[in-house]
Amino acid sequence: MTRNATSHLTHCHVVALNACFAGRNLVDTTRLTSSPAQIWRDIAATNAAELVPAIDTLVEALVALRRDLGEGDQIDELFTDAARWREILVKGSPR
Repeated sequence: MTRNATSHLTHCHVVALNACFAGRNLVDTTRLTSSPAQIWRDIAATNAAELVPAIDTLVEALVALRRDLGEGDQIDELFTDAARWREILVKGSPR
């Protein structure tokens, strides 16, 4: 996945998440949604070839997570992998 696809997917994901998510973390989670819609419409259209497979990957991950909710066998792995990835991102971020 390219850097643009990852960045743009994050924005698209948060916008979609905003439609179904509520809770204490809503303000922080949806910070990206304050960007102007027209700009993101153009960004999404320009990067559609990268965004479509990125969105497909996100949907597949969510379906796998939903499928495993009753058993929980893969949830530990999914959350552990996500925590590791966040740790890598935070270490590489300028402060």
